[in-house]
Amino acid sequence: MKVQSALISGFLVASLSFAGILRSNAAIAYGVPANTAGTQAYNGALGNDFDVTSPDGILVTRLGVFDDLSDGLNSTITVGIFDRTTATLVGSSITFNGNDGSLEDATRFADLTSPISLPAGFQGSIVAQGYNGAERNGNTGTGSTAGTTDDGDGAISFVGGSRFGPGGVFGYPTSVDGGPANRYHAGNFDFTVTSVDSDNDGLPDHWETQFGLNPDDPADADDDGDGDGLTNLEELGLHTDPTDDDSDDDGLTDGAEAT
Repeated sequence: MKVQSALISGFLVASLSFAGILRSNAAIAYGVPANTAGTQAYNGALGNDFDVTSPDGILVTRLGVFDDLSDGLNSTITVGIFDRTTATLVGSSITFNGNDGSLEDATRFADLTSPISLPAGFQGSIVAQGYNGAERNGNTGTGSTAGTTDDGDGAISFVGGSRFGPGGVFGYPTSVDGGPANRYHAGNFDFTVTSVDSDNDGLPDHWETQFGLNPDDPADADDDGDGDGLTNLEELGLHTDPTDDDSDDDGLTDGAEAT
């Protein structure tokens, strides 16, 4: 397995111990059931497009490739994330052979040496290349059943587009294809939601700003501004409004419902 890096201005190749960053549970962007058969032998680049919508971006921790029949790769497959606005590789690509990586359902995943932080508004495409008659990709246009998608509770948006390009040197596919958003069983990625937490109080800055709290005051995590018996940190975890003691207007305070 080979990892190749690209230094891209404006994008953070981040350490997992990066201070002041909160992360939610990981999400796998594209779900393909185990033992799924490929339906196309396309040797060029295949991409599925996505946009980052989380206010504080996402952290991509693993890249993956579709394994035809989940029985090991009979071809060399390279995967990476490209910026659709610049057509350039962001962070590192990973090349898989044989039984490289960890097989999860129909995808082989490998950790990125340096996780890639993608900011809000990033327009990307997850691109894989190297499929052929011995190791087929999936394509809903050639008989594949579309898998599932996971947007990480709205952290990313699957924009419904896909793309393809020629074989040869691994690169950005410029020919736009039709949907659905997960048209190709090819590249995949695992990501977490990143949130800036300037005062390290467990409350994301954008959440504190939304509800009139101070992103630089760690003490407000324990405050109960609406008097419902829940701290602001508890309100965050319960997805309730820290400025309204009855977030769902059912006549019961949030604190009473939580207990």
